[in-house]
Amino acid sequence: MALGLATVTGAVLAPDVATANDFIELRNGNSIYRTNIFTFSADQASWSVDGLDQQFTDQYFFNFGTSPTQRALELRDLSLLSLVQPAENRFRAEFSTLGGSLNFSLDSSLTGFATGSRRSYREDIVTISNTGSSAVDFTLFSYIDFDLLNFENPLPLRLDAQNDTTFYANNLLTQTDPTGTKATVAVDQLPTAVQVAEYPFLISQLKNEMRPQLVNVPGPLTNRDGAAAFQFDRGLQPGRSISFRFVKQIEQTSVSEPVPEPATLVALGVVGGGLMLLRRR
Repeated sequence: MALGLATVTGAVLAPDVATANDFIELRNGNSIYRTNIFTFSADQASWSVDGLDQQFTDQYFFNFGTSPTQRALELRDLSLLSLVQPAENRFRAEFSTLGGSLNFSLDSSLTGFATGSRRSYREDIVTISNTGSSAVDFTLFSYIDFDLLNFENPLPLRLDAQNDTTFYANNLLTQTDPTGTKATVAVDQLPTAVQVAEYPFLISQLKNEMRPQLVNVPGPLTNRDGAAAFQFDRGLQPGRSISFRFVKQIEQTSVSEPVPEPATLVALGVVGGGLMLLRRR
């Protein structure tokens, strides 16, 4: 693990801890996941399966209230309460906003398999808690951009990422390339909207527009560098919380060994327990 131990204001430091000046690295089996949840720089974001990086970025945005000029917040805009990595394949981060009356926590874990299996999955559990004395309306955005590569004969990324197909159906986001590499995202909450679009439309909208709103565009988007975003509009009474469970999987469908469907993993609870972007192209 490449973890720094520099002091982070407001963080509860543990023996295994990531900092705002370093990246988080999770390892398990044939899989390595790296990210920096503060800066979301592209050179610190990857999900490698059997040595091939299959992801560009994976980011959460957050909004609250009803002001039309309120921009969506990134996690680095919130106040960090704690960031710990209790195991090599898991981290937990907690943040607060609205003067400490609204908390955001992210529990993330990585599950890899045997070398050469060409499959891996991750689970993110996002929990929003209202610790204040008034009801709060909020919006959670989950943005995902895979850059799928052919396991057997990967082309340069600029070429390989341009011919993916991305679509959303039956509460499952799917992205495939012509060689059979597939990525899926399932979530246990019904989204307000899911939008599929070519990069960089969605990430630009989430970062730059006042109070961004997605529209339902499920795709399919074919032969493009596709990305997608989920939007969840919710309200919380004082003292209440709500969790969103995202199961994300990468596999090479030509492998004969059966792989559980992500929607099933969400339903059965099998799985254990989001960058200003400089494109890597």
